Amino acid sequence: MARKPPYFAHLRLISKYSLLVLLGISTWIPILVINYYYWLFKDLNYSVVIFPWYLSPLLRSVYFAIFFVGNYFIVGQVVRRIEKWDVIDLLWKLLVIGISGISLIFLFNIIEEYYEGNPLHAPIQALSASVNLYAVLVFALSTLFIYRKLILYQKNKRKVISWYVLQAVLLLGLARLFILPETEMAINGTSGNVDFANIYISVLLPLFFGISLFLSANVNWSAYLNFNQKLKSLFLILIIVLLFVAFLVKFPFDALPNAEDIFTLMRERYVILGLFFLFPVIYTLFSGLVLIFNLPTSSVFEQRSSELATIQRINQSIQANLDSEEILRTLLDASLLTSNATGGWIEVIDEQDGGRAIGIPYLKNITEEEITRLRDRDDLTQEVIARGKHIHIRNLRKQKNFRYAKTRIRSLLALPIMTSKKPIGVIYLINELSGSFEEETIISLVSMTEQSGISIENAELVAQSIDLEIYREQLRVAKTFQKQILPQELPGTERIEFFTLSQEVDEIGGDFYDVVLQDNTYKIAIGDVSGKGTTAAFYMAETKGIFQALTQLDMGVRDFVITANRALSSCLDAKSFMTLTYVHVDMDRQEIELMRAGHCQTLYYCNSTDTLKVMEEGVPGLAIVRSNRFEKMVGEPERMRFSSGDLMVLFTDGIIEAKNIKREEFSFERLQEIVYRLRKTDSRLIAETLVNQVKAFTGGRIEDDYSILVVKFL
Repeated sequence: MARKPPYFAHLRLISKYSLLVLLGISTWIPILVINYYYWLFKDLNYSVVIFPWYLSPLLRSVYFAIFFVGNYFIVGQVVRRIEKWDVIDLLWKLLVIGISGISLIFLFNIIEEYYEGNPLHAPIQALSASVNLYAVLVFALSTLFIYRKLILYQKNKRKVISWYVLQAVLLLGLARLFILPETEMAINGTSGNVDFANIYISVLLPLFFGISLFLSANVNWSAYLNFNQKLKSLFLILIIVLLFVAFLVKFPFDALPNAEDIFTLMRERYVILGLFFLFPVIYTLFSGLVLIFNLPTSSVFEQRSSELATIQRINQSIQANLDSEEILRTLLDASLLTSNATGGWIEVIDEQDGGRAIGIPYLKNITEEEITRLRDRDDLTQEVIARGKHIHIRNLRKQKNFRYAKTRIRSLLALPIMTSKKPIGVIYLINELSGSFEEETIISLVSMTEQSGISIENAELVAQSIDLEIYREQLRVAKTFQKQILPQELPGTERIEFFTLSQEVDEIGGDFYDVVLQDNTYKIAIGDVSGKGTTAAFYMAETKGIFQALTQLDMGVRDFVITANRALSSCLDAKSFMTLTYVHVDMDRQEIELMRAGHCQTLYYCNSTDTLKVMEEGVPGLAIVRSNRFEKMVGEPERMRFSSGDLMVLFTDGIIEAKNIKREEFSFERLQEIVYRLRKTDSRLIAETLVNQVKAFTGGRIEDDYSILVVKFL
């Protein structure tokens, strides 16, 4: 469904207000007609004003009742549509309505005087009186309903009920206004004891004044205005009072039926007008008095509000900051601003050194020499940290330790800065006047320092989380890289089958294996770099490069091991080394050459003899002996021939050294038993069964990196 353009919304709003205005004007037209006849016959000097039958006293009363009641609800609806709640804005709207109304009244009075003695004087008088009455009523009702918004600010049930009672009193007063004297006489004549005037004066008027005073006391909105806003409100209220006076002076009493003097109007017969005027005037006067009496305290309130706003901004700044140093700097600036201190500093402590200060990273309006003189007299830092509470010295001269200190400082406040786990330091605030830190201020400062401690702890946790996230990202990248380094598929054929399984305990590890086919000879390597994690993975990557480089050269197993030791000795740090098993499988000659450099034994199953052989001969791990002596230690590789059905299992120490809950190792012997039991199966089943058996032994998890490479000759 297409969205309607914004101007349709504006047209709808204008149409609603236009409809209300038209309804108001329609109630005003009969009043204009009544006044026209009244002034027409009055100018003709009739002793008794004669009205047409359709303007009899009863119908005139009905017309006026409709006029008052209709505009009461119409103005109420218009004011209720004011959504913005702002005291100054509401008073300005009321002022505009009042000035517009009184301007119309004066304008028509001038026109009326201009046409005096003219045949048009009667209709102009009627129009002037009707406009006057309409302007007065709209202003009085607007005031009533705008004040309703102010009265019901932070409303409760008692206020709402009181307002409804006030409306009921106004409606009863309206009924009193339009009961004609003849009607009263008729009623009194029949009953003998019903006197509406006495009932109204003795019952309704006291009720009206009581409710008016109660509602007028609800000036809660004034407490939330600053000094300038209160002055503006007071100025607007003063003008509104003057407008009430002007409307009352210019009130068209003759425009109403059975007009009498103003005192009778206000007291007895047309008392509804008194109510429409009286309640707004009472509330206006009350509001003005409250504003006048609150003006002297506005500066204090504004100062407190400013302090609270400052504290809130500071807390937000502290909470949003992830830098501990910046938090401490902000805390010092905020504390100086909140407390009106003349200077201050922060001492950072070392918890491991008994809570002693290790530095003063931030200071303002005080020199290090002054701080040193104070600390020489009494170092309060350890005491504040030990107590975990602030220390407030109102007058240093009356303090024993500081009595003879040559310093301009009189007041001193020391507050601890602590996280939930450790103390951070102490913030010191000073003033050259004694007793300058009030209890309310100290409470605010304690709150700020506590918030700062929480923020510093959060900043540290966030920093740790960021470091951890960076580390995890590095691990993810390294793991991806490691997967690319280790071969995903091994070059098997119809004569030989390979299968591998491996796991890194810390996302990445130092286990290494690779298989290269060159001139129908498989060059197989499996190894383990000392250590775990990123360092081992990095060295493993270097080993991969060395392996790939050396396999391109035409060298035997012995020369490969010697050259690899020389290369790794220059790459690995002094504390690192690598174990390696290196194998050549010559498919043409059906011969295996193997050399083990500090690595785990290799299991070899011979199908023709149905025996499981352990290849144990070897030399020290690579990069352990970093001299020419290593070459002398390296003998000839172990050689054997293979045939169909033979099996070779290479693995790292993560398999045989896996421990159960009793800290017993899985052991090489258990590995031998499983391999021999599965000797007739394929390479995949052997590797997977081995891993499952180890996990069952350890309780479900292997705590070290492991790799298994099974070679099956077909």
